[in-house]
Amino acid sequence: MDPAGFGKNGELPRKGGAVRAAGHSWASHGLPEGIALGSAAVGRNVEAVIRWPASLPLRWLSLAGLVVLTLALYHLRFVPIAHRVNGDGGFSRQLDGWEVLGPPPDRSGSGKNRVIRYFRTGPRRPNSAVVCWLGPVNDLRFLRVRSEVRWAEVVPGGAYWAKPRLALVTRSADGKLGYPRDHASFLATGTKPWHVEESVYELVPELPEVGLAFQMLARRGSFEIRSIEITALRQRSWVPAATALLLAGWFTWVLTWLHGARHPASLARRSATAVLLVAAAWYLILPGARMQFRPLIGTFVTGATPALPDPPPVAAQPASRGKPTPPSRPTDQPSATPPPALEPGPAASPPAEIRRVPRVTRFLRMADLKFRFVHLLAFLGLSLAAFITAAGLRPLPLLAALALLSEVVSDWHDRAADLGDLLDLAWDLLGILLAMLVFRAVKRGLARWRSPPPLAGR
Repeated sequence: MDPAGFGKNGELPRKGGAVRAAGHSWASHGLPEGIALGSAAVGRNVEAVIRWPASLPLRWLSLAGLVVLTLALYHLRFVPIAHRVNGDGGFSRQLDGWEVLGPPPDRSGSGKNRVIRYFRTGPRRPNSAVVCWLGPVNDLRFLRVRSEVRWAEVVPGGAYWAKPRLALVTRSADGKLGYPRDHASFLATGTKPWHVEESVYELVPELPEVGLAFQMLARRGSFEIRSIEITALRQRSWVPAATALLLAGWFTWVLTWLHGARHPASLARRSATAVLLVAAAWYLILPGARMQFRPLIGTFVTGATPALPDPPPVAAQPASRGKPTPPSRPTDQPSATPPPALEPGPAASPPAEIRRVPRVTRFLRMADLKFRFVHLLAFLGLSLAAFITAAGLRPLPLLAALALLSEVVSDWHDRAADLGDLLDLAWDLLGILLAMLVFRAVKRGLARWRSPPPLAGR
């Protein structure tokens, strides 16, 4: 029975004592009993409307809207820019600009129907690759690569990466090849018909000379490439503001979820919990600490690529009528006339929109690859912090959803899943369970310590 005289769920009680008590309290202010009861009911309805998060349909509709807006922002993030990149369309021009490493591939067809084909019948055959060095990319941040490929009966090699793939490679000044983080656009296994593989690489200034390589590293199988499209991108100007508004929406949704607890914590503590959970979702789910982005649904919506300016024509040398003059041999003698002094050119503009890889991110990624129990420690600490700031177990469903989505979205993004991902999810949930047990044990211990001891003789 609530103080206004209503029973459970707001219905009128069968006995009239509480009704008369409520009417008497309002009658003391000069209001009849019926008006008093009607005013109390209207007040309760207005309060229910104001506290809209308690309404289940509206809460889940707002959640669906936030998910749709998040996916839309992710796929509308980039726009192409006019920048000439080497290797674009080279497969239709006899592999112009591509370097063949290892056994050469088979080539069939002509023009746009030309196909580059690798076929391996055993592990003893050396690995094969074709590499295209992209030229200067210091002023670029994002690079989109779309390739039309297919593979059949692929048997991977000994390592998880020993498969047909498209990879971002680097070459240092001494000619040594390297692979940056998140370098593989795809890893082929089994059989898959003709389709388009798309990914967007984020470039960082630490990268030396950058190239793209189709590599055949599997033990057996065939790998065919029909075309490739390389486009320079930038981030749209309104993306930072839209991201801030979207994060504010997620913060508000989590805050209202925490408000639905039986005994909600203060606004400051609930705000701290909401910030913690949204930041964890930003890192663990989307966009994460990745340096390569793949579309989750369909393709990235970038719009039309601006027309590239034609390269300057090469001046033709006039043909001489007489006997051609042989080229002069180089001499070690200094020239009589010194070369003209070089005038300083305009200062180069700094690279736009370039992000360096934080050391903390590198450490976490390395620990995640080497030690599975890092998942347990991460969710144990995150869950304890959420339970403490929220003063209860209200964040438990959100933490469980965070653990599940961190594995599912990552596997969907990378187009790769194995039994190790189930083990990671088990470590995540075990960390949440341990945090819940520790929090409840500490809470009970503090309650016993704060309770006054019983008086002697009673």
